[in-house]
Amino acid sequence: LDYHKEALALRQKSQTSEGGRAGADPELAASYNSIARVQRRLHKEDEAIKADKQAIDIYTVAYGPTHSETGAAVRGLAMSLAAKGDYAAALAILTKYHDTNVKIQGAEHPSNAEYLRAIAGNEIKLGRRDEAAAHLAKALKVAVRDRDKESILRDEGRLHMQNGDYATAIAKLQESMSKPDPQRTLRSKLLLAQALTCAGQVTEAEQLALQVLSTSQDEALRMQGQHQTSSYEKDSTDIARARQSLGFIFEQQGKYEEALPHLNAARESSERTEDLFETAASLIGISRVHAALAQREI
Repeated sequence: LDYHKEALALRQKSQTSEGGRAGADPELAASYNSIARVQRRLHKEDEAIKADKQAIDIYTVAYGPTHSETGAAVRGLAMSLAAKGDYAAALAILTKYHDTNVKIQGAEHPSNAEYLRAIAGNEIKLGRRDEAAAHLAKALKVAVRDRDKESILRDEGRLHMQNGDYATAIAKLQESMSKPDPQRTLRSKLLLAQALTCAGQVTEAEQLALQVLSTSQDEALRMQGQHQTSSYEKDSTDIARARQSLGFIFEQQGKYEEALPHLNAARESSERTEDLFETAASLIGISRVHAALAQREI
């Protein structure tokens, strides 16, 4: 964070000394964006929101309200607001810029896909699932890039899981895995494992989660060798999520002794990376398993 702030100060000084317009310099906006990302990671949402707004203002002057950089900054602001729990405000800012985008570039423009997906995400948080489903369907219709289609299909699968429609969730997640992005495919596989578990197909779910765990561990070892550090395997988000999924799968099978080590490892990794949501999910799983073990001893 200190490095990003120093870079920002230097860029501001450079603009002043050269007689430039600091308010229209995209490099300054990029610095504010970087600061906002770090502040979100540090759970300093108010500071992140300030930086996000400054980035949006500069990008709007430099590029206009429909430019991709402006859109990315708007979605960053929405993420900061959502991290603070203000989903209504996040939804309002996304809707405002999406409407502007539609007026200027048209409803079928591919850039609308990311807005619609972000809008749906906040609607889900607000319990407006039907509206979210409609926006995800629109997003998929206008999306062009495979990475966008994969993300939207994964979100649709997650939404169908929440609605208890596991068959449709499985179909959506399997379709999302056809898109050639290995990192994103891992996330789809873990969601698919959860959907299979809920649908009672625990053997297939276990095999899939073990596959993701093995792939993630291999990647962590590769990164560990590249950077001469031992932290990658312990702090890999993919490994933590795979272990969490395995813990839940073993729990569903009544294999509580096998579930606990995976859930504990996932919790420890999430705590190190300060991922509060995943830490909470692991803790809930651990408490359920301990309760089941205690009940079994009665």
